[in-house]
Amino acid sequence: MAAKAILLERLAEENKTSYDEFVKLYRSMEDGAKVSDGVLDKKKINDIYKAAEKLVTLIYTEHRKILSYWPLQWMEDDRIIPGLLKRYRISDVMNSIDKYVRVHPVTDIEMYKGKYKYAAFLTDEEFYTEISQLLSISQPLLKKYVAALREVGALVLIEKRGQYSKPVYASGYYSDYPKYIRFMIQKNKEKLRKFVLV
Repeated sequence: MAAKAILLERLAEENKTSYDEFVKLYRSMEDGAKVSDGVLDKKKINDIYKAAEKLVTLIYTEHRKILSYWPLQWMEDDRIIPGLLKRYRISDVMNSIDKYVRVHPVTDIEMYKGKYKYAAFLTDEEFYTEISQLLSISQPLLKKYVAALREVGALVLIEKRGQYSKPVYASGYYSDYPKYIRFMIQKNKEKLRKFVLV
Protein backbone atom coordinates (compact mmCIF):
# COMPACT_ATOMS: atom_id res chain seq x y z
CA MET A 1 0.00 0.00 0.00
CA ALA A 2 2.99 2.37 0.36
CA ALA A 3 3.09 3.17 -3.35
CA LYS A 4 -0.69 3.58 -3.41
CA ALA A 5 -0.51 5.95 -0.44
CA ILE A 6 2.02 8.08 -2.30
CA LEU A 7 -0.27 8.13 -5.33
CA LEU A 8 -3.19 9.23 -3.18
CA GLU A 9 -1.13 12.01 -1.65
CA ARG A 10 -0.25 13.24 -5.13
CA LEU A 11 -3.90 13.08 -6.14
CA ALA A 12 -5.09 15.08 -3.13
CA GLU A 13 -4.77 18.37 -5.03
CA GLU A 14 -6.56 16.97 -8.08
CA ASN A 15 -9.49 15.31 -6.38
CA LYS A 16 -9.85 16.40 -2.76
CA THR A 17 -13.33 14.95 -2.27
CA SER A 18 -12.34 11.46 -3.41
CA TYR A 19 -9.21 11.56 -1.29
CA ASP A 20 -11.14 12.58 1.80
CA GLU A 21 -13.68 9.84 1.13
CA PHE A 22 -10.85 7.30 0.93
CA VAL A 23 -9.43 8.43 4.28
CA LYS A 24 -12.88 8.33 5.88
CA LEU A 25 -13.59 4.83 4.54
CA TYR A 26 -10.20 3.49 5.53
CA ARG A 27 -10.37 4.82 9.09
CA SER A 28 -13.94 3.62 9.67
CA MET A 29 -13.13 0.13 8.38
CA GLU A 30 -9.96 -0.02 10.45
CA ASP A 31 -11.91 0.94 13.58
CA GLY A 32 -14.48 -1.73 12.74
CA ALA A 33 -11.73 -4.36 12.42
CA LYS A 34 -10.53 -3.93 15.99
CA VAL A 35 -11.73 -6.80 18.13
CA SER A 36 -10.21 -5.99 21.54
CA ASP A 37 -7.36 -3.96 23.01
CA GLY A 38 -6.58 -2.54 19.61
CA VAL A 39 -5.91 -5.98 18.08
CA LEU A 40 -6.95 -6.18 14.43
CA ASP A 41 -8.86 -9.02 12.84
CA LYS A 42 -6.78 -10.26 9.86
CA LYS A 43 -9.77 -11.06 7.67
CA LYS A 44 -11.29 -7.64 8.24
CA ILE A 45 -7.95 -5.99 7.51
CA ASN A 46 -7.81 -7.86 4.20
CA ASP A 47 -11.28 -6.50 3.43
CA ILE A 48 -9.99 -3.01 4.17
CA TYR A 49 -7.17 -3.35 1.68
CA LYS A 50 -9.45 -4.78 -0.99
CA ALA A 51 -11.84 -1.85 -0.60
CA ALA A 52 -8.94 0.58 -0.59
CA GLU A 53 -7.53 -0.89 -3.80
CA LYS A 54 -10.88 -0.47 -5.53
CA LEU A 55 -11.11 3.15 -4.47
CA VAL A 56 -7.52 3.83 -5.52
CA THR A 57 -8.37 2.46 -8.96
CA LEU A 58 -11.44 4.68 -9.15
CA ILE A 59 -9.50 7.80 -8.16
CA TYR A 60 -6.67 6.98 -10.56
CA THR A 61 -9.18 6.56 -13.38
CA GLU A 62 -10.61 10.01 -12.65
CA HIS A 63 -7.07 11.38 -12.41
CA ARG A 64 -6.27 10.06 -15.89
CA LYS A 65 -9.37 11.73 -17.34
CA ILE A 66 -7.86 15.05 -16.30
CA LEU A 67 -4.30 14.39 -17.47
CA SER A 68 -4.58 11.78 -20.19
CA TYR A 69 -3.11 13.47 -23.24
CA TRP A 70 -1.38 10.24 -24.24
CA PRO A 71 -2.28 8.23 -26.18
CA LEU A 72 -3.28 10.60 -28.96
CA GLN A 73 -5.74 9.37 -31.55
CA TRP A 74 -3.13 8.79 -34.25
CA MET A 75 -1.23 6.60 -31.78
CA GLU A 76 -4.31 4.49 -31.09
CA ASP A 77 -5.00 4.11 -34.81
CA ASP A 78 -1.53 2.78 -35.54
CA ARG A 79 -1.01 -0.97 -35.91
CA ILE A 80 2.16 -1.12 -33.77
CA ILE A 81 2.17 1.79 -31.31
CA PRO A 82 -0.74 0.70 -29.04
CA GLY A 83 1.10 -2.49 -28.14
CA LEU A 84 4.23 -0.54 -27.27
CA LEU A 85 2.29 1.95 -25.14
CA LYS A 86 0.73 -0.89 -23.18
CA ARG A 87 3.90 -2.95 -22.82
CA TYR A 88 6.09 -0.07 -21.66
CA ARG A 89 3.51 2.17 -19.92
CA ILE A 90 4.68 5.04 -22.10
CA SER A 91 1.43 6.98 -21.72
CA ASP A 92 1.62 6.80 -17.92
CA VAL A 93 5.19 8.11 -17.98
CA MET A 94 4.50 10.95 -20.42
CA ASN A 95 1.29 12.02 -18.67
CA SER A 96 3.16 12.13 -15.35
CA ILE A 97 5.92 14.21 -16.92
CA ASP A 98 3.31 16.58 -18.37
CA LYS A 99 1.83 17.11 -14.93
CA TYR A 100 5.29 17.69 -13.46
CA VAL A 101 6.09 20.29 -16.13
CA ARG A 102 2.98 22.29 -15.19
CA VAL A 103 3.92 22.30 -11.50
CA HIS A 104 7.71 22.64 -11.86
CA PRO A 105 8.36 24.49 -15.13
CA VAL A 106 11.77 25.81 -16.14
CA THR A 107 11.11 29.28 -17.53
CA ASP A 108 14.51 31.01 -17.53
CA ILE A 109 15.61 29.53 -20.86
CA GLU A 110 15.65 30.59 -24.49
CA MET A 111 12.37 30.60 -26.41
CA TYR A 112 11.46 27.99 -29.00
CA LYS A 113 12.08 29.55 -32.44
CA GLY A 114 12.71 32.78 -30.57
CA LYS A 115 9.08 33.37 -29.62
CA TYR A 116 7.41 30.32 -28.02
CA LYS A 117 7.72 29.24 -24.41
CA TYR A 118 9.04 25.71 -23.87
CA ALA A 119 7.19 23.16 -21.72
CA ALA A 120 10.50 22.43 -19.99
CA PHE A 121 11.63 20.69 -16.82
CA LEU A 122 14.89 19.97 -15.01
CA THR A 123 15.78 16.30 -14.52
CA ASP A 124 17.18 16.68 -11.01
CA GLU A 125 16.74 14.57 -7.87
CA GLU A 126 13.31 16.10 -7.18
CA PHE A 127 12.09 15.09 -10.64
CA TYR A 128 13.30 11.50 -10.41
CA THR A 129 12.03 11.06 -6.87
CA GLU A 130 8.56 12.46 -7.53
CA ILE A 131 7.90 10.70 -10.85
CA SER A 132 9.36 7.35 -9.79
CA GLN A 133 7.20 7.33 -6.66
CA LEU A 134 4.09 8.33 -8.58
CA LEU A 135 4.61 5.50 -11.07
CA SER A 136 6.01 3.00 -8.54
CA ILE A 137 9.14 2.42 -10.60
CA SER A 138 12.83 2.75 -9.75
CA GLN A 139 14.80 5.89 -10.52
CA PRO A 140 17.28 3.98 -12.76
CA LEU A 141 14.32 2.71 -14.81
CA LEU A 142 12.88 6.23 -15.05
CA LYS A 143 16.24 7.46 -16.35
CA LYS A 144 16.02 4.80 -19.07
CA TYR A 145 12.56 6.09 -19.96
CA VAL A 146 13.85 9.65 -20.28
CA ALA A 147 16.68 8.49 -22.55
CA ALA A 148 14.32 6.39 -24.68
CA LEU A 149 11.75 9.19 -24.97
CA ARG A 150 14.49 11.54 -26.08
CA GLU A 151 15.59 8.99 -28.68
CA VAL A 152 12.12 8.85 -30.26
CA GLY A 153 11.63 12.62 -30.15
CA ALA A 154 9.05 12.88 -27.38
CA LEU A 155 11.54 14.83 -25.25
CA VAL A 156 14.09 17.33 -26.54
CA LEU A 157 17.28 18.29 -24.68
CA ILE A 158 17.38 22.08 -24.31
CA GLU A 159 20.47 22.61 -22.15
CA LYS A 160 22.43 21.36 -19.15
CA ARG A 161 22.81 23.39 -16.01
CA GLY A 162 24.33 23.41 -12.56
CA GLN A 163 27.50 21.92 -11.14
CA TYR A 164 26.53 18.43 -12.26
CA SER A 165 25.17 19.42 -15.68
CA LYS A 166 21.58 18.33 -15.04
CA PRO A 167 19.67 18.16 -18.34
CA VAL A 168 16.71 20.43 -19.02
CA TYR A 169 14.22 18.71 -21.34
CA ALA A 170 11.08 19.92 -23.06
CA SER A 171 8.12 17.85 -24.19
CA GLY A 172 6.72 20.64 -26.37
CA TYR A 173 6.01 24.35 -26.46
CA TYR A 174 3.15 26.82 -26.08
CA SER A 175 2.12 28.47 -29.34
CA ASP A 176 -0.59 30.65 -27.82
CA TYR A 177 -0.37 30.04 -24.10
CA PRO A 178 -1.81 27.78 -22.76
CA LYS A 179 -2.17 25.97 -26.11
CA TYR A 180 0.34 23.15 -25.95
CA ILE A 181 2.13 21.73 -29.01
CA ARG A 182 3.94 18.42 -28.51
CA PHE A 183 7.22 17.47 -30.08
CA MET A 184 5.87 13.95 -30.52
CA ILE A 185 3.73 14.43 -33.60
CA GLN A 186 2.33 12.01 -36.13
CA LYS A 187 5.11 12.45 -38.68
CA ASN A 188 7.52 11.03 -36.05
CA LYS A 189 5.52 7.84 -35.55
CA GLU A 190 8.21 5.70 -37.17
CA LYS A 191 10.54 6.69 -34.34
CA LEU A 192 7.91 5.90 -31.73
CA ARG A 193 7.39 2.48 -33.29
CA LYS A 194 11.03 1.73 -32.45
CA PHE A 195 10.72 2.66 -28.78
CA VAL A 196 12.82 0.40 -26.55
CA LEU A 197 14.24 0.57 -23.03
CA VAL A 198 17.96 -0.21 -22.90
